[in-house]
Amino acid sequence: MKRRILTLFTAAVLGVTALTGCGSDQTEDAATESGTVSNQETDEVTTDSSEPTASSEASETSVSTESTGTSEEAEIPGDTSGTIDGTTYTNEFYSFRVTVPDGWAILDHDDTLNIMYQSMATIYEDAQELQEQLESAGTDYLFYAYSETPDSLGNMANAIAQSLPISQMGTLTLEETVDATLASTVAQYAELGGTTEVTDAAATDVNGHELVCADSVTDITVANEDGSTSELTINQRYAAFLTDTHIVMMVVSYYTDAEAQGAQDTIDSIEFLNE
Repeated sequence: MKRRILTLFTAAVLGVTALTGCGSDQTEDAATESGTVSNQETDEVTTDSSEPTASSEASETSVSTESTGTSEEAEIPGDTSGTIDGTTYTNEFYSFRVTVPDGWAILDHDDTLNIMYQSMATIYEDAQELQEQLESAGTDYLFYAYSETPDSLGNMANAIAQSLPISQMGTLTLEETVDATLASTVAQYAELGGTTEVTDAAATDVNGHELVCADSVTDITVANEDGSTSELTINQRYAAFLTDTHIVMMVVSYYTDAEAQGAQDTIDSIEFLNE
């Protein structure tokens, strides 16, 4: 099983959860600023500095594309930016549309890239190296959406979508790829002091297209701005599908029972444009 793809997709999950507790104003600021985000702007997941962080997993992965027998870098094709109309995101290149709940905001491609790379810097010791690995593999972040009404702890339900060339999957099926992503999620959250339970990936048919979904629930300790800590439960629902050239994976994260239906509705809203 290729560890390469595991780190790539888990990076999106950890990048999104790095934003817990920052509030919508800080998210909008982070989307328009360059550089790294300070710990005052985002809650860091608590970890002992003497212990290995998630960068250990990232730095151990190779950049080779063993499934294709070549070491050439993957290229992100054409215009993959997509369009935003209120709470609906449409991507003609990847031929899908998704609608997030009312009261959510959607960041475009460039702002999503900015906020993801900034967020990685708060988790990974070797964030620059990880960013280079992501770019080398052809990983692209399509959009980031978040609730504009944080919960009582300041956490925002959110969704992230990213793509990766099919060549990076090696011999894995779509279900195996999602299961592998979940396995890597468990390992990396464990390095950050969290415990995660997952479900097996299961495929459903959406108008003739295979959509593979799975869930994870993580209990973890996070640091607050005042120096105290809080226990946080992160619920995440994964949905993945294949295009002719890429795998697209979406991860919806939520923190309260009240947000669960919105997360499910987001996944259920996925529709394909090339029926």
